[in-house]
Amino acid sequence: MTFLSRLPTLPLIFILLISVFSHLLTLTTTIHAKDYSTYNLPEGALMRLGKGRLIDAKFFHTVDKLAILTNVGVWIHDSSTGEELTFLIEDYHEPKNFDISSDDSMIAIGTLQGNILVWDLTSEKVLVLVLRECW
Repeated sequence: MTFLSRLPTLPLIFILLISVFSHLLTLTTTIHAKDYSTYNLPEGALMRLGKGRLIDAKFFHTVDKLAILTNVGVWIHDSSTGEELTFLIEDYHEPKNFDISSDDSMIAIGTLQGNILVWDLTSEKVLVLVLRECW
């Protein structure tokens, strides 16, 4: 059998190999994406909370939830299980600080741009948006 007689099968084998490798690559990244909360943790750490760079974290007054401020928004977790409950932020705002109301019904978020967003935690909607005037 000469090299020329194998030519029609070489592209087929090449396509098959590319297909298998791309599937394995997708499978590997999917596995890591599904369990980001425990992937590559430092020794002694139990889980990763929130996504993005940590800025601040506060327990709700009832201590049943934990709010975590990161550079992408506020993540609210169940404090006993660590489960993500909700995520709060508007796309065009960069959060800088936040606080939780005394009755745990609202969160106020201050942004790097000087804006203030007040979120209603029941409806998960912005109640008040104070934009800093730029001259």
